[in-house]
Amino acid sequence: MYDYLKNQILFRHLSPGTQLVESLIGKEIQVSRTPIRNAMKKLEQEGLVNIYSNRGAFVVRPTLEEIRQAFDMRRHLEKMTLEQIYEHMSEEDFLHLEEWIRHERETYKTRDILEYLDVNKQFHMTLALKTKNTFLIDFTERILNQIHVYLMLYDVFVNEDLYEKQRFKEHELLLDALRKQDLPRLLRLIDQHMEESLNYMSLTDRKKPLTRD
Repeated sequence: MYDYLKNQILFRHLSPGTQLVESLIGKEIQVSRTPIRNAMKKLEQEGLVNIYSNRGAFVVRPTLEEIRQAFDMRRHLEKMTLEQIYEHMSEEDFLHLEEWIRHERETYKTRDILEYLDVNKQFHMTLALKTKNTFLIDFTERILNQIHVYLMLYDVFVNEDLYEKQRFKEHELLLDALRKQDLPRLLRLIDQHMEESLNYMSLTDRKKPLTRD
């Protein structure tokens, strides 16, 4: 039940803001309300569903400002990470990052967005883990998880020519700057990376702004 609803949301069969009606879902897939409710609670914990008292459950529909705030928070966390690690990277660290970039290229060929998002997360978590800062690691993972929800809902990954965009080049540039211990360039690249990530999302082309009901 959980996997069914999650896939329906992530692959946009249920658009942001859609109400999840237990009785209709139950009839569609022939299950009782209890597993549906349990699945919705788990999806709420993952940031995919909002549950309101006396209103029901809805597919999350973040405002444009919330999305920008999330990316701004990620920008600060990524910069803090790089400031702490840029002088302490080992060759083994670089090899791990290169391996994640290689995997990222493969996801472009298979067009597997879930795998892409996981690989993207692992690249950035490799950097965060290097800090050995428990709070920074935890906050980074949480913001990445939330942003990945937004990317699934609004990113044009599924429809665009991924290999032409080659987003992994941004990670290659970060890796090069890390090897050269060029902190000013690293911080500029993070700014560019966040802006490009926002641009990849189909937000500016929407006819109506993202708003609350």
